[in-house]
Amino acid sequence: MSGREFGSEKTWIIAELGIDEDRSGKELQEFVVDSDLQIIYLRQQQHDLPQFKNYFLRVLKNNYQSYSLLSSLIQQMYNCTLSNGNNTDDCSKVDIQRMALSYKQTSTVESIIKAIYALTAVAANLQKKPHVLTKW
Repeated sequence: MSGREFGSEKTWIIAELGIDEDRSGKELQEFVVDSDLQIIYLRQQQHDLPQFKNYFLRVLKNNYQSYSLLSSLIQQMYNCTLSNGNNTDDCSKVDIQRMALSYKQTSTVESIIKAIYALTAVAANLQKKPHVLTKW
């Protein structure tokens, strides 16, 4: 669509479904826009959360044996086995630096963290005021 002129009175809605870092921010430059064209550009925003990365890697490294979901994750990601540390492919030998290299934050992490904080706040308030539950 580069270099095209749109002379109609239309509104274009552009929704970016995936994040392409090479093209990010260049989309609107492709349009030669006259005064009759309106563009609504929707883009998912994602913030890097280094504190969550550090927390998650620490939990993964130190507690993976306590949680079956984390055990499965670490076994699949690093092709290792859960054992007593004698095998060369034992999951306990995967270091946190190697984990950090393969860590990639998904676009939904921020929303999930906010939802968990909200649920935690509700649970804390319900603990303080248990009589609220009896009204339902």
